[in-house]
Amino acid sequence: MYNDAFILHKELDVAYNTKWNMAGFHKSKFEANVAKLVRKGYKVVYLAQVGLGKDVERKMLRSGAEAEDELKDEGGIIKREIKAIFTPATLDTSFSYSS
Repeated sequence: MYNDAFILHKELDVAYNTKWNMAGFHKSKFEANVAKLVRKGYKVVYLAQVGLGKDVERKMLRSGAEAEDELKDEGGIIKREIKAIFTPATLDTSFSYSS
């Protein structure tokens, strides 16, 4: 299991969901929080959601409780793409959260 959510929680004092191993912050805090993490020695990768897995897409097209249960069991694998990597060398480069 990855511990990036717990690191985020510990370093930035943000809420941590132990059941799902998730932590996060509002996008308006993105630049400030990335800068804090990089100053603390972490490398930060920004991933953007680019779609859903084929099985998830197919199940979403179906309706009803059975399809919803299948989606919950699927685990919600979501395709993501690396949009930016932040290190001390790249922190000051131009990056727009919305790009």
